[in-house]
Amino acid sequence: MRFLKNLLFIILSTSFAQTIHSMENPSLYIASRDGNIDNVKTLLENNANVDEKSVDSITPLYIASLDGHKEIVNILLKHKANVDALSKNNCTPLYAASQNGHAETVKILLEHKANVDALAKNNCTPLYAASSVGHTDVVKILLENKANVDTLAKNNCTPLHIASLYGHAETVKFFLSIKLMLIH
Repeated sequence: MRFLKNLLFIILSTSFAQTIHSMENPSLYIASRDGNIDNVKTLLENNANVDEKSVDSITPLYIASLDGHKEIVNILLKHKANVDALSKNNCTPLYAASQNGHAETVKILLEHKANVDALAKNNCTPLYAASSVGHTDVVKILLENKANVDTLAKNNCTPLHIASLYGHAETVKFFLSIKLMLIH
């Protein structure tokens, strides 16, 4: 068991090392990932590149959104970070925040005009991502911001289909209540 833990640590460390090795200055990426508000502020005051991308095209805004660091997301956006910067898989910061259930971060990104229907790899939207893991609170926020409820992913599933497939009853009930309101 100890061997497996050590092996996992090496793999994860190597992956992280490859991610930051491609960057001219990974400090802002690391501070954003770690939620270090003071370091983020200091780096930006000293002209750190707010949109510098890793080897996977991950920006500091994306990694802060992924981890739900809403204060850092706000700071980066105030410094003109690209709200719709795409990762290697065409995922946006909104997609990352939606998939991980960070409702407050989702609201902040939408207030800064994030594309609510941005298509990631396989035609998945932030709404699809939130639905696939049962984040009903995020689903509600996305729909309040006019997310397209009927977008088909490449697997021919809508957000309702994927929520049902993975057994997210609360999300399914919410979608069905919306559909009923649209019919009447």
